[in-house]
Amino acid sequence: MANYTSPKPVFDQCVFYDNSAVYGGAVYLSEDTTFFYHCTFALNRATEYGGEMYCWSPSVISGCIFAFSSNSGLMIDNTWDQNATIEYCDFYGNANGNIRFWSDDSTLAAPGLGQLSMLNANGDSCDVYHNLFNDPLFADTAARDLHLTAASTCIDAASPSRPHDPDGTVADIGAYPFGDVVLPGPPGELVAHVVGGMIELRWKRPTGSPPGVQYDLKASASSDGPYAFVSTTTDTMVVIDPATIADDRQFFVVCSRP
Repeated sequence: MANYTSPKPVFDQCVFYDNSAVYGGAVYLSEDTTFFYHCTFALNRATEYGGEMYCWSPSVISGCIFAFSSNSGLMIDNTWDQNATIEYCDFYGNANGNIRFWSDDSTLAAPGLGQLSMLNANGDSCDVYHNLFNDPLFADTAARDLHLTAASTCIDAASPSRPHDPDGTVADIGAYPFGDVVLPGPPGELVAHVVGGMIELRWKRPTGSPPGVQYDLKASASSDGPYAFVSTTTDTMVVIDPATIADDRQFFVVCSRP
């Protein structure tokens, strides 16, 4: 994949596996900004530079894994001051260096990038941008199972400002959050009242539901459906203006999801 001038595309929770190219085995970035969040790069290879990625742009790379490439994990070419943001990532097992710079001139890098100098919130060694350099401990790299296993330091190690994982914890580095997603049960006792000329719908939160449960409200003129999406909320009530209802009768259902 290459991006030269496309306006700021975003890649979120993508996997780049077993690709090859001359520059940037999986991704080549030039000039314009590209955003990568929680992506996993593994076993990609380049004949020249950047086995996983060649970055010649002011891109943002956050919460990504770069592992087991044949010719450097990430090649940074910022000879035109195209400084990329590289944070909360994990680099490991990349031949010829996890992070390399054009002409091997590390002075072109952001200060402290790739230099272990502190501990992250989990107590693991990282650079000043919270990048790790540990084995991600994939379930089975050769079989393309790039899920994290329990001892991986990538767990709960991505940026705390990013959306949390389905289990409510700080996001993991890489494309696959660790562990099973706890699914909420169905909401209970949906009740409708008319209050001040408005329809007020209330329901009970599912018993034992995980943090951050969302509720989708759907409506239909028939109890047999089909039901059309109305809105999403994290609250256990909504208020509806009757003037927005086209039919004399309206049936509502509420569905819960992580």
